[in-house]
Amino acid sequence: MNFFGVLLGWGILSVSTAFSQSMNVKPLIPKLRSYNIVYNEQKADQLLFATGFDQFKRIEGNKTLVQFELDKFVDSRGLSSNQLIKNYESLVKKFGGGLVYQYDNHATFKVNKFQKSFYVTLETYGDGKGYSLAVVEAAMEPGDLFADNLLKELNQKGSFSLYFNFKSGTAQLPPDAETNITTIAEVLLKNPDLKISIEGHTDNVGSAEMNKRLSEQRANSVMHALIKKGVGAERLKAIGWGDEKPLASNTEESGRQKNRRVELIKI
Repeated sequence: MNFFGVLLGWGILSVSTAFSQSMNVKPLIPKLRSYNIVYNEQKADQLLFATGFDQFKRIEGNKTLVQFELDKFVDSRGLSSNQLIKNYESLVKKFGGGLVYQYDNHATFKVNKFQKSFYVTLETYGDGKGYSLAVVEAAMEPGDLFADNLLKELNQKGSFSLYFNFKSGTAQLPPDAETNITTIAEVLLKNPDLKISIEGHTDNVGSAEMNKRLSEQRANSVMHALIKKGVGAERLKAIGWGDEKPLASNTEESGRQKNRRVELIKI
């Protein structure tokens, strides 16, 4: 479904029809047909963003706050608080975002787009008689930036190279790989149609047979780590190429480092 279709599903009258590279936040601030804008403000500000029960992050950036009230002459009932939240969640998912936390009439959402993060707070009142949306556009956090780049590279180039600090001759994932593994799993879980081939590569130090076996073991280590994070095994496969597909010359250490990699290939 294109974005215009999403807008029609929400019953929106006037709003930009797509995210733009200029970070237009209007698509995240839908105006329903039965609701009127009663307050609109844009400025550099903070947003207290709920991430869990009694858990908050203070987000700073460009903030847009819009409040809406039901036009009783158009619709005496409007949508319930729960309907507003669920419908907005559906809208956010169309942009690859999702619900972060919901409690009663309050919900928070997050969308990563164009290497920016959009933090959204939705609050309803009067059981749907009105609602407010606060959106802060902020710099993307390192983990989000990695996820954004990963998905972009897979969609545009079909591959993404990872460099894990494996100990020489071993296939056990190092502790510092956990963050990237978690992010890769989250990307796959948010994109259920995405399938990847995990392909291990080495430099040419050692025998070709040993390198091929080691590269396959490393690819399998990554695959099993993703499966433990909830990614379906049917969406993954592991291959070891050893030193058969170098990216650089193995005569220099800098080249050998570049060749020791794990590639994610979109299939």
